[in-house]
Amino acid sequence: MDDETVRDHVDDVWNEETERWMKEELDEAERRVVEELELLEGFEYFWDGDVDRVGYEAPSIPRDWKNTHGDVIDGWSQVSKINMSLGELGEDVRAEVEDRLGVGEDS
Repeated sequence: MDDETVRDHVDDVWNEETERWMKEELDEAERRVVEELELLEGFEYFWDGDVDRVGYEAPSIPRDWKNTHGDVIDGWSQVSKINMSLGELGEDVRAEVEDRLGVGEDS
C-alpha cells in the first residue's frame, strides 16, 4: 500500500462524505466558518505503514482565531464543535477508505 493509492480512494469518497457532513453535522454559521477558513482543504491522508492503516491529519481552527477570524466565528463553543466535527469527518473518510481497501481494524 502507498500514499497515492490512499489519496486515489480518498478522492473517490471525499465529495459524498463532505457533503453529508456539511448537511448533517453543521449549521449554517458553522458551514460559513468552514468555507471561509477553507478548512476542508487542510486534510491530509496517507498510508501509515507502521500500523498498516490509513492515517490522516485534520485541520483545526487556529488558537488565535479571535485575532484572525473573530469576524466569522461566534465563540469558543463554535470553535470546539467545528474542530471536533472535523476530526469526526476525518475518521469517517478514513473508515470508508479502509473499507474499500480491505485494510484496518474491521478487515
